[in-house]
Amino acid sequence: MRIESIIGRLIELLDKKAVLMEMLYWMTLEQKSFLKTESIDSFMNEMKKRQLAMDEIDQIDSEFYRLYIEVKEMMGIASLEHADTKKYPQLASLHQKVQAVMEITQKIQELDEQNKSEVSEKFEQVKEDMKKLQAQKSAASKISKGYASKYNHAQGVFIDNKK
Repeated sequence: MRIESIIGRLIELLDKKAVLMEMLYWMTLEQKSFLKTESIDSFMNEMKKRQLAMDEIDQIDSEFYRLYIEVKEMMGIASLEHADTKKYPQLASLHQKVQAVMEITQKIQELDEQNKSEVSEKFEQVKEDMKKLQAQKSAASKISKGYASKYNHAQGVFIDNKK
């Protein structure tokens, strides 16, 4: 494969990744809204969709990395940043696309951190609610045991009003 065609394929892969990353960004925003409305089922469905997109991104990354290594070896350089953009003008476009993907990745990471923090807060609230429920259950159990032990000697009486 020629260097120019590999660079072209790298650009195609970055275009696909950019589209998926944009989708991932919007999915992450959706998750944020589901967290605010406490719609757990919708949140989990969005998580599944995000995972599918991330799996596809992983496949793209795998191919990109393989081709990136191949083109570096063919050029005999350590990084494409050191490549001659006059000789390979497509590299300028490649660099721009990498930068755009990095920017959207940063936005997604920030949203993910916010969502993670909110999920942690909600989880802590659920844990506190569970502790309160357990304490109420324990108190009710103690009361019923106390009542039972105080009146356990009392026998029930059956009164027959019919004759």
